[in-house]
Amino acid sequence: MYRQWLIIFSKIAVLYGMVSHNMDNVFTRHTPFQMKVICEELYQYASIRSSNLSGPDKFMFETIAKNLHDSLKIVEKAKTDDVIFGWTPLSEEVYTVIRNDNDEEMVQVENIPLYFIFAKVTPDSRMIIEKIVHNPSIDVDIDPVLMKEHLQILANDSGKKLDVSPLKEDDNGRWYLILSDVINFKRLPNI
Repeated sequence: MYRQWLIIFSKIAVLYGMVSHNMDNVFTRHTPFQMKVICEELYQYASIRSSNLSGPDKFMFETIAKNLHDSLKIVEKAKTDDVIFGWTPLSEEVYTVIRNDNDEEMVQVENIPLYFIFAKVTPDSRMIIEKIVHNPSIDVDIDPVLMKEHLQILANDSGKKLDVSPLKEDDNGRWYLILSDVINFKRLPNI
């Protein structure tokens, strides 16, 4: 069992080393080939983890595995206007990081994407976020609104308008609520 996990994460480590573009150390860009291998390996990892758990943790890893499997469909249909990012915000501040793969030496934690973002860039200058998938190999207590800020900066710097409307139909609309202006999480009182 340990050997199987080691093989999975050694493949992922090689892919993280092949990152093609780095944008201000917050986003890494991945090719469809890289994402296909990453999604397949992380899907296998999440499936194995869910089989060893119960209750809410099992449900969480099953959901992550399903989202990773669904992401493979996007990757297989990827065209030149599709962009796949890894969100790597850990270089900005100090966070408490839990490595689920238990291998600190394989890849520096700052280089591991916490989430994978599937986007499409349109001729009418929009960056449409189609799907966001959690990386099950790492857990960090980080405010996801920070991702919204980073995506908005990336869209502005690229001369694009950020469009998160497709996320209404993905993952029960969770990411749409976080990234849209439906609820302003920064202005909510601490309860």
